[in-house]
Amino acid sequence: MKKKLLLIALLLGILLSILLFSMILFARENKKEAAKFSNENQGEKKEEENKEEKWMIEIDGKTSEIVWEENETAMKLQEMIPLTLSMQELNGNEKYYYFEETFPTKVENISTIEKGDILLYQNNCLVIFYDSFETAYSYTRVGKVLDVDILNDLSKEENVTVTFTKEG
Repeated sequence: MKKKLLLIALLLGILLSILLFSMILFARENKKEAAKFSNENQGEKKEEENKEEKWMIEIDGKTSEIVWEENETAMKLQEMIPLTLSMQELNGNEKYYYFEETFPTKVENISTIEKGDILLYQNNCLVIFYDSFETAYSYTRVGKVLDVDILNDLSKEENVTVTFTKEG
């Protein structure tokens, strides 16, 4: 009789352990699903916000939407908009403008610059690239020109007028 009770107690212990383990797994999965749902909703909300307001760049009469990096540099530049700059030619692949004030930076070795990249060199030089190439220089990412075709003729001009605006 003692062996039967011991066996029943052992089986009950095993069943309770399995039940407890299952509950823990279930709770973890629910937590992951809730986090995933929350992240998806935040992404949808951010998409809706982005649809409401468009950030634009106009270069010598040609216009494109731009997207910003999510960093302090881009936020500070956005606070200055509307903004018109006279940007100068450099190296046959970029236009630049030196601000008197400095920006917060998150410098990284970019290695490959893409046509349309908007970057900050050091802490006060805004650069728009109209060609793609390899580089050893480090920059802070600021944004990207979406319609890079508006950049095709920039090499022909020494200076260009660039205007940043916000719609919506």
